[in-house]
Amino acid sequence: AGSSSDLDPHKILEGLSMINKNFIDTLAKWGIRAESALGQQFDTQKHMAISKIAAGDSAPGTVVSELKKLYFYKDKILRVAEVVVASE
Repeated sequence: AGSSSDLDPHKILEGLSMINKNFIDTLAKWGIRAESALGQQFDTQKHMAISKIAAGDSAPGTVVSELKKLYFYKDKILRVAEVVVASE
């Protein structure tokens, strides 16, 4: 059995962050990258609207939440982003 220091949440989070960074770096070597849609104008080519919400501080048609990121392979879209869009 491990000691209680093995279960330190900060060390676990740090380890998971390192694994995530290595995974993203590996994908980048193969030409795969993610792009955030937050704050962008809704684009039917890159985004799929899952929902609309009234967002007083955001212009209508702006992506206010992202459920799944947009992924590219080189310049081709692998997966569109699933987003929530500000309504009027």
